[in-house]
Amino acid sequence: MKKIPAILIGFCGLFGRPALGMLLSTESVQTQLDRAVSVVELRVESKWADEDPVFGLRWTAVARVARVLEERPDGRPLPDPGDTIRLHGIGGEANGVGVLLNGYPRPFVGKRYKTYLQRDGSDYSIAGFEAGFIPLGHERQYSRNRTDGSDGSGTGPFLRWEPEYFPIPYFVSSTTFSGMGTFVPSIVSSFETWANVNGSSVSFIGLGCSTSSENQNDGVNNVIFEASNWPFETSVIAITRNFFISGDSPKAGMILDSDIIFNGVNHSFTVSNETGKFDIQNIMTHEIGHLLGLGHEVSPEDTDATMHAMAVPLETKKRDLATNDIAGIKSAYPGVSSLGSSFNLSCDLSSTASCAATHRPCGSPLSLIPVLMVLATLLGLGRFSPYWRRVT
Repeated sequence: MKKIPAILIGFCGLFGRPALGMLLSTESVQTQLDRAVSVVELRVESKWADEDPVFGLRWTAVARVARVLEERPDGRPLPDPGDTIRLHGIGGEANGVGVLLNGYPRPFVGKRYKTYLQRDGSDYSIAGFEAGFIPLGHERQYSRNRTDGSDGSGTGPFLRWEPEYFPIPYFVSSTTFSGMGTFVPSIVSSFETWANVNGSSVSFIGLGCSTSSENQNDGVNNVIFEASNWPFETSVIAITRNFFISGDSPKAGMILDSDIIFNGVNHSFTVSNETGKFDIQNIMTHEIGHLLGLGHEVSPEDTDATMHAMAVPLETKKRDLATNDIAGIKSAYPGVSSLGSSFNLSCDLSSTASCAATHRPCGSPLSLIPVLMVLATLLGLGRFSPYWRRVT
């Protein structure tokens, strides 16, 4: 196996591609399922991916229909048992890189699925996100994402943060959350919920404000509020993008960067039980599970679990981890946290240029050098260098 030379994280895009995690509106998903033209059981026979300018990659799969469970005729031919059909979706792997978008189905070759089909030109795509693409043949209640499949499908390495890079640093994007200072305590509480799991080594460090509004592989784990340009489907409440190393590297599955993006275009958020709005701590806690590499709750589902894929306005049950959530994070990160709860630096959202951590606009590696050097000394972490992580 060829050894990958050490490189700065700024160039990790050569080896890593993004994974995205989302939380969906229950009503919107059901509407999509109801619009499916056919519900079938099928087996995926082959799959490939092509580059896409918006989503990185798009996959195409060839599948053979085993059974037709339900049809909603639309005046065009529908598949019969034994027919071979083509499915399309976003994400996939090509040329040594992978793009995984939690919530958007990814077929795994050789697996069987109950599938809700919708038209995609002369082919099909999957209605209702993951709710319309149900694995058959085995049961699991929590899941960890892999480099070659979401929600535990596949055989590739699990997505994970390497232990030497704990505590995981995060920022709040002051340019996008400006004027929403009441959201910050809820965001911090969501991180602390995962950091306080007994028997897990997970820990975080809040590094204040970021002046960046970009969700890209820049070494800045950003929490972003998108209020003007939402490229995903409108029913998506929030989404998490993980950049990770793929291919044959010994470090395959290692998460390089993770950004959480709230859909402020189509949804509203609250910390004070405002009618019709989504509780931000409820949504944030779910998305941090994706940041850590967890997938969605799968069959048989605990609908009260934090990692259950759907949410409704004013729901708060995802604030607290359920049994399956705890089992998932302890499986991914066994041990004891060196810090326990998050160590947090304040983020003043009254000014888009404020950063209490360094007294200068931050969110770039250079502005954090003094902070990280002090923390490394205080915490005894000789290899505390999350922004200049080397790949070997």
